[in-house]
Amino acid sequence: MVDKEIWQLLDSSNLGGIETHVMALTEGLSREGISSRIVFLKNHGEHPLLTLLQEKQLPYKILKGSAGDLIRSIILKRPKLIHTHGYKAGIIGRISGIMTNVPVISTFHSGEPGDGKVRLYNTLDRKTAFLAREIIAVSTQIAAYLPARTHVINNFVEISEKSEKPIKKPAFVGRLSYEKGPDLFCKLANLMPMTKFTIYGDGPMKNELESIYHKVDFAGQKISMSNHWQEVGLLCITSRHEGLPLAALEAMSRGIPVLTFAVGGLTSLIDNGVNGWIVKPGDISEFAQKIKQWNNLNAVQIQRMSDNARKTVKERYSSQAIMPKFIQLYESTRLNKFT
Repeated sequence: MVDKEIWQLLDSSNLGGIETHVMALTEGLSREGISSRIVFLKNHGEHPLLTLLQEKQLPYKILKGSAGDLIRSIILKRPKLIHTHGYKAGIIGRISGIMTNVPVISTFHSGEPGDGKVRLYNTLDRKTAFLAREIIAVSTQIAAYLPARTHVINNFVEISEKSEKPIKKPAFVGRLSYEKGPDLFCKLANLMPMTKFTIYGDGPMKNELESIYHKVDFAGQKISMSNHWQEVGLLCITSRHEGLPLAALEAMSRGIPVLTFAVGGLTSLIDNGVNGWIVKPGDISEFAQKIKQWNNLNAVQIQRMSDNARKTVKERYSSQAIMPKFIQLYESTRLNKFT
């Protein structure tokens, strides 16, 4: 008899860190012979993640957006367990799991509180976390707002080939929204007019930033950064709030150091001056000084920092290091082994 599937449930309209994580998790489970399917709570139209899933031949299902449709699908297909990602999928998924007697695991990815409705949903998501059979946070900072039984399991990436080209270009990779601080990154460009700054990403602040900061190269959102990391020498994370961004792990896996404000799980990822740099949140002047320091590194220093960055990811944030933790949690949740 074939094992029933694990459903990775999310409500998503674009490609970001959560979506990349869910895809990597599904791929990792597939390599271990464990059936897993990505389930979209609602059809939001054209989605770059669907293209990637089709290319990788990973199974997915799109629902109609209501709790009722999810419950009917669970009753019909009887997944082995449901793993939710994001606030809407978490709230609806946990309630649906209780009503259908299917165990639910919920991962909390986001470190920002949000504004307006998003803040309300995030609060409700955390307040109802106890309904999940197991709870995961991607950083200790996020876990602090969740029940004490929460497991902290790091995000993870595959170890990628290192770019051998000595690039001297700082870049921002992520959503152009207030919590990610793209405006702070752009301000750095004004402080350092002789350095080329590039932004990869899209979001609600893009038009405003493009109209103000003409020296910044806005490269747009990429379905995948795989073909563009070679253009980046230093990843700058100017977020006001964070969990544990996959962009940081992807960059470091390729030997690209990270310069970041001391927010979220980044304080555990970055060993200051060893595999990157940590700066006091909001301190733009100090951030600029660290970019200048990076610019002045010699070839031996660059190589050492690059090697340290890759070593950090390989030992603590690679699929080989993290996937066994997910599988063990899945097994204990169902109280039987996957065979």
